[in-house]
Amino acid sequence: MSEDATSNRTGEMPFLAHLEELRTALIRSAKALGIGMIIACVGAGQIMELLSLPLVYAGEDPAFLEPGSPFGGISVAARVVMWSGLILSGPFIVVFMAGFVAPGLYSREKSTVVKSGIGAVVLFALGALMGFRVVTPEALRMMEQVNNWFGFDPSFYLLPEYVSFVLRLTFCFGVAFELPVIILLLGHMGLVNVDQLRDKRNVVIIVLLLIGMLLTPPDPYTQLLMAVPMCLLYEACIWIMWFKERAAGKRDAA
Repeated sequence: MSEDATSNRTGEMPFLAHLEELRTALIRSAKALGIGMIIACVGAGQIMELLSLPLVYAGEDPAFLEPGSPFGGISVAARVVMWSGLILSGPFIVVFMAGFVAPGLYSREKSTVVKSGIGAVVLFALGALMGFRVVTPEALRMMEQVNNWFGFDPSFYLLPEYVSFVLRLTFCFGVAFELPVIILLLGHMGLVNVDQLRDKRNVVIIVLLLIGMLLTPPDPYTQLLMAVPMCLLYEACIWIMWFKERAAGKRDAA
């Protein structure tokens, strides 16, 4: 059997083809980011109004925010456009990169890619909403309590730092909630199975706690607000894969 025939039979791709797939995925991701940033530019005023809501949820007055310097407005605009563009394009970038990691899914099971894309968008939106509506106000309350504990009474927050804080936390939660999409795709490709996920559960929990520490403010409460949902999503992946493997076993037996 020739090398080309073997390659086609096993679904393996030549190295140059992998590079082409990577280039295509990167170009699509860059386009998605560009479109997201354009949308953020057009709706910058509305985005700024939304960004003041976590302060309201935390019981603070939005007037508490100050530019801090003559260049504060420019700095805020740049951060709003960059982070909002990432948030808007984040799920699509995940889908494009997943397409590069699992190119065979496009030729054999397009429905899997479609479902993964829909799941990525929904989970990213849920994670971003949780980060914006729940975690950010809680983090602001926690920091206010820490300031009071140390005897600090800040008269204002710097607007650029506040905007970066809210948008970064929102984006990080959206990305964190993409964990099931990645695990289930790996399971569909046969790279992981239920037994492996169960055996590595303790290690994964420690890794997720470390991720929570890296992506959230330096307080244990906010870190747990990220790590606990990720651990629950990991457990959900184990059950989903268990049901799929059980169903596949029944079909094979039949």
